[in-house]
Amino acid sequence: MARSIAAERLLARQAAEHRRRAEHGLNRARLGLAAGNEAAARRALAERVEHDHAAVVLEEQLSQATGHNEQLRASLGRLQVRQALTRQRLAAWSAKAHVASLACGGQAATAALGHALAQSATLLEDLERADYETDALIELEAGGLADEPLGAGESAAIDDELERLRSETHVAAKS
Repeated sequence: MARSIAAERLLARQAAEHRRRAEHGLNRARLGLAAGNEAAARRALAERVEHDHAAVVLEEQLSQATGHNEQLRASLGRLQVRQALTRQRLAAWSAKAHVASLACGGQAATAALGHALAQSATLLEDLERADYETDALIELEAGGLADEPLGAGESAAIDDELERLRSETHVAAKS
């Protein structure tokens, strides 16, 4: 916002400077004509036209910058109102949380929240495991897994893995 305001002020100064130089060129052209020096008057008028053109372009840019800055100021005002409302809500929520924590014994509320979060994480893991198991059962029922005979070593490894999974499921079910 500050840069935009600075740019607006710079455009205003530059436009004013070009207007001043255009007026100066017109005065020099008058003096050149009064002195009978038409070539000097032409050069002065050419400079005047250049400065007039530059001033018009800068004034258009200034008008756009001014409009843009007015929009920025209005937006800033709205944002400041929203920020104040948000701070009020945050203060109200903080006060409510503090009262709730005092009512629940403070540390007990924090511990209960931690316990609830741990339980939700466990539930998510159980849900993922159930999803994987469902996919495996669907694949088995569809005949997606080949019924190839297993070697003795593979069969023992599978039996060991199956037993480990059963014990994990049994421990998770008790939790």
